[in-house]
Amino acid sequence: MLELNFYELLLVSIITLVSFVVYSRLRKPLEYRQLSSHVPSVTKSIWSEMQFSWNIAMTKPKDLLPFFMELKNQNGLVVHFNIAGEACVMLNDPDDLKILLSSTKHINKSKDYQLLKPWLNEGLLLSSGSKWQSRRKLLTNTFHFKTLDMYNVSINKHSQVLARKLLEASAGDKEIDIMNYITLCSLDMICDTIMGIEVNAQEGKSIEYVKAIKCACRSIIDRIFKFWLWNDFIFKISGSGRDFYKSLKVLHEFTDNVIKMKKESFINSKSQDEQIETSSKKMQKKSFLDILLNVLEENPDQMTEKDIREEVDT
Repeated sequence: MLELNFYELLLVSIITLVSFVVYSRLRKPLEYRQLSSHVPSVTKSIWSEMQFSWNIAMTKPKDLLPFFMELKNQNGLVVHFNIAGEACVMLNDPDDLKILLSSTKHINKSKDYQLLKPWLNEGLLLSSGSKWQSRRKLLTNTFHFKTLDMYNVSINKHSQVLARKLLEASAGDKEIDIMNYITLCSLDMICDTIMGIEVNAQEGKSIEYVKAIKCACRSIIDRIFKFWLWNDFIFKISGSGRDFYKSLKVLHEFTDNVIKMKKESFINSKSQDEQIETSSKKMQKKSFLDILLNVLEENPDQMTEKDIREEVDT
């Protein structure tokens, strides 16, 4: 398979960056002027845009949050910048975010979200238009607070494991980085409540699945901020892209196997459920996947098994 060495990658990156910036400036000069004139902009010139694009591409993932915090501190709560020809506006005020997030008109996600499509396809996060409207209506009840209350026991259980792990790791007033502990606890909670299975990530189990999740997330972050990886071909032949698609195979196979197992269990227990009192059934804990299988049974014309995988992955 074709691989790019450092110098070839550097040359491709420079040519791509300059081409993107110049093309975008010529194609959308009015848009850039309007954005940069209304809010503080850190990339008003072509040179500043190229510098900013390169700097953010070279920033390590762990340093991205401090990078953007410094950007906010220097420029205010609303900041405009361009990355390789793509205009971005960073919002830091909760009131501004509320207006945007509560809008029913502006529901199309930015191009960054499309980089998740090979993984999540067109679940509620990435879909738009009529599909988003119908899917949201179909799934509204699954996020009702009474439904979410069912998961308190699971969340508390995994939280107790987290507390124990943190106490063990910080014995003797030792300073620790809690990021990995929080990540593994979150994964335990998500798999338990969403898929109804216990991966026991905090106990060092399901290693392949945990590694695949972390690897896929790293690759997505790489691709968002390294502009040369926006190109599908370059991404696929890059080390980050190969790792991503290898991890994706593990993740999709895992989800498919769980859905298959849950569907068989759902069919087998259907006759037994009919004999249980309605009040008792309501008290039974159900995973998000269990609820989706119910939705599929009740609305076969509105949801498919593929749709279920999209929502579970999301």
